[in-house]
Formats: sequence, structure tokens, C-alpha cells
Amino acid sequence: MNSKHYMSTCNNTNHVVTERHNNTNREAIGGSSAKNDSNISQRKEEKGHLGAPKKLYHKHTEEEPLKGADGLDPMDGKKAWVVALALTIAGIFVSLPTCVMQDFYLRNQTFTGERVEIQLTFAGMLFRVSATVFMFVGTTVYPFVGLRVLLLSGIFLTTIGLITAGFATSIWHLYLSLSICCGIGLAILCVIALLLLPGWFSKRLSTAIGVHHAAFRITSIAFPFLMVRVNNTLGVKWTYGILGIIGFVSTIVTFPFIKERDPSDRINKLERVKNKGIVDWNILKNVNMLLWIFVGPIQLIAGYISFIFIPSYATYIGLNDVDGAAIIAILSSVGLISAVVFGILADKFGNINIFIISMVIASISIFAIWMFAYSFTTLVLFAIVNGAVNGTYFIVSAPVTFCIIGADKYPSALGLKMVPFLLALAGPTIANYLDSSNPHEPFLYVKIVAGGGFVISALLSLILKFRMEKNPFAKV
Repeated sequence: MNSKHYMSTCNNTNHVVTERHNNTNREAIGGSSAKNDSNISQRKEEKGHLGAPKKLYHKHTEEEPLKGADGLDPMDGKKAWVVALALTIAGIFVSLPTCVMQDFYLRNQTFTGERVEIQLTFAGMLFRVSATVFMFVGTTVYPFVGLRVLLLSGIFLTTIGLITAGFATSIWHLYLSLSICCGIGLAILCVIALLLLPGWFSKRLSTAIGVHHAAFRITSIAFPFLMVRVNNTLGVKWTYGILGIIGFVSTIVTFPFIKERDPSDRINKLERVKNKGIVDWNILKNVNMLLWIFVGPIQLIAGYISFIFIPSYATYIGLNDVDGAAIIAILSSVGLISAVVFGILADKFGNINIFIISMVIASISIFAIWMFAYSFTTLVLFAIVNGAVNGTYFIVSAPVTFCIIGADKYPSALGLKMVPFLLALAGPTIANYLDSSNPHEPFLYVKIVAGGGFVISALLSLILKFRMEKNPFAKV
């Protein structure tokens, strides 16, 4: 189901009421029955899959390019893409490759003590925990503080967190600066995009999110080489300092272009919060929503493991740090292209359909390629296949949530959906702990956990698909 179909299907009740109102008016006026039959036939011809109106929603966008039917900027228009591009540039650090710094610290024995590798892995996990928790907090405070305050807070925290991380002399310093401060700042930038984009797009929502998600991959493409180069020449302080400057400049430049389509929407959300509470717990009574909530953390475990352990795995099979950075860059560069491609495919063939296919491919990449990757060439092949599909969930997550739960409950559902991610973020640490006591080949348990996560995600999504539409070939 594309986003246009989502909007039409989720508002099916409104179309029924409108149809009844039109029938009543025709009877009262006593107009020509032939003309009425013609109008009804025309409506039927305009209906698409599952009876959803095919053209009516975008009629005003096509006839009034300067304003939408509601008097605001048109959805899916030029201004919508300007906002999406600004959010994309501002979010280049959302997928900061902390694994590169972890590998550098281990190679140079920067920190001493017991189980340093596990402590550094925990720093990366805490980074994602902070981001996840504050994505939930961000959705709740947004109606109270507004877009500008929230955005400036994200810019400030991200910059300060990156710069101060360069002065860390103990691992707990990284916990405070990089993991917590920077993690919260990046969470704010991410949640702003997820809140604003559904208001600007309907027909091309998945495509817009795919473009935005490509920003995450840009970070992982260019920055591993930059970070390795600067680490080896200027040191850690300069690495984090340069990253902080890049993040600050990119967000400040895009600041004026990031805005709500409907400025009064925040006030409406604030009124809803006052009337029904900060969190709408009735969302958890929706079985489809619960299934989709649990798919997220399961696939996230598998996805994080691929990115976090690849540099260390490259070292294990005899590759150097540049080779490890190259593998991460390939993982991300393939995803940069596929994020946009999968967004377009999701709009055309259905978000859940595309997600199921991507999870099947991801599981095959683990069990059939990474399981037997002992050379740079084989590891590159794994990076290409896995990188193409790893992260598809984040492209389709918002459109599927929007369809299942509706526009009014979407912000609350978005926050609740982030809470189980806390369990998922422990996945890499658990996998690392299990592998540390692995009597077999190193990284075997890591691979099994990653592949199993992709398989379970595919199965749960398949159940959700048939709950929403019995037809196996339906666009869902």
C-alpha cells in the first residue's frame, strides 16, 4: 500500500459519511437520475485498490500548485521536498559510526582495565539507548516547547557531546559526552524528521523517508575514512572536534528551512495531550500495532550487529584498519542508494511487502555469506548484499505506523514504538558476551544472533500482513 492508499483507507469512514451526505442532497434537490448515475459511475471508476479513492486526494494539489485543498502548502510539493532535504542534511550524524572509534581505542590500547572491549561496546550501546529514550521524550515535549526550541537543543547537545568526547581519558567520560549528550542531541534531530515528514507527504511518504534515511548512510560512507585518517595523523581530539564542527555547520545552515506544514498542528497536539494525557495507552490494545512494535527491536539487534562487529571481524581475519573502514563504507554506500530505491518500491508495491522481502535477503546474507567470509572479497560481497537491505525498517516504519494507528494517535504511537528498542540495544553487548565464552570459532554466536533476528522479523511481518489483508498478493 502506498501512502496515498494509507490516507484513503484510514479515512474510509469519512468517505462513507460524505457519500451519504451527497445522496441526501441529490434526493432533496430532485436532480436528474441519469446525471446522478453518471456521477456515481465516475466515482467508481476513480476508485483504486480495495475501494480507496484513487485521484480525489491530490485533485487540489494538481489544480492549485501554490496551495493545497486545506489552504496550506501542497503535500508532496516543492516546499515539502525542501523541508525533507533540510532534515536530511541536518541528520547526517544520526548514524554516527562509533564502531570505528571502538576499534581505534582497542588497537592503541587507549584505555586499560578488565574487559575493555565490552565496556567500549557498552558505550556504543548507551549512545543508542540515550537516543532511543529521548526519541520517546522528544515526541512528548514537542507540543510544549515547539519546533525551534527542540531543534536548537539538538544542535547544541550534538556539538558539545562530540567536542568533549575528544578529551575523554576514561571510558566513563565517553559515556557522558558521546553516549548521553551526543545521543540525546541526535535523537532530537531524528524525532523532528519523523514528526514533520508525515505532515508534508502522503503519496511519496516512503520515498521521502528513504531520502532522509540516506543521510544516515552518508555519515558511514565518508566518515570512517576521515576518522581513521585523522586518528592516525592528528589524534582523537581533532577527530571529534572536526566532527563537531561539521555537525554544527550542517544543522545551522538548514535551520531556516525546517518548519511545520501546519503551524497550528502543534497547538492541536497540545490540546490533545491536555485532554487525553501525554501517552495514549489505548494504542497498546491494537494487536497489529503491537506486532509492528516488536518487529522493530528484533531487526535492530540484527542490523546493529552487522555494523558494530564488522571492523573487529575484519581484524580477526587478518585485514587492517583501512580494510575494515572500507567494509563499513561499502555497507553504507550500498544502503545510500537502496534507501531511496526501497522507499520508491514501498510506495509502489506496499511497505510491509517490501520489508518482508528485505528481511529474507538480510538473513540469507548472514547465513550464506558472512558465515563463510574469510577474505576481503567475500566480506565485500556480504557488505553489498546486507547493506542493500539493512535499515529498510526505518524507511517503512512511519508509514505503516501511520496507517495502523491513524494521524491523531501517530505522535504517541511513535514514542511508544521506541521504548522496546531499549531491549534491542542490549543485543550487541549480549552477543559480544556470548561470543567471549564461545568454545567454537570466534564471532559464530554473533552471526547466529544477527541472522536469527532477521528471520524472526520476516515471520512477524508476514503475520501482520495477513492480519491486515488476507490476499497474499495485496499491496500492504
